[in-house]
Amino acid sequence: MSQPQPEPTGAPTHPQAIHLRPTAALAERVLLPGDPGRALTLAQSLLVKPLMFNHHRGLWGYTGAARSDGEPLTIQATGMGGPSAAIILTELIALGARDTFARTDEVRSFFDWTEVRAPSAVAQ
Repeated sequence: MSQPQPEPTGAPTHPQAIHLRPTAALAERVLLPGDPGRALTLAQSLLVKPLMFNHHRGLWGYTGAARSDGEPLTIQATGMGGPSAAIILTELIALGARDTFARTDEVRSFFDWTEVRAPSAVAQ
């Protein structure tokens, strides 16, 4: 009688990546939005045929050829905050992304910037 096979543990294919479980090759250049929904929007706008390569832990990642130049581009959500972004960036580097990383997100403000004046205008 044969021994029963152990259940899969869901362990990552790449031991150096705990939070990302890529199912496709990553590009060397990466855009890093915080919000997974924004990652999807960027992928639909910037990639010819976006391929979702990661959805583990809600960190959606897409890869494909960029519409602008046809070169490979990866878009990976980082979640909220600097610590999360640092973890994701470290894992992307371990997985082969090396060339360019750009954090992309919206910027919000509590101020009405239409009322802010240049220092020279204030001094007058």
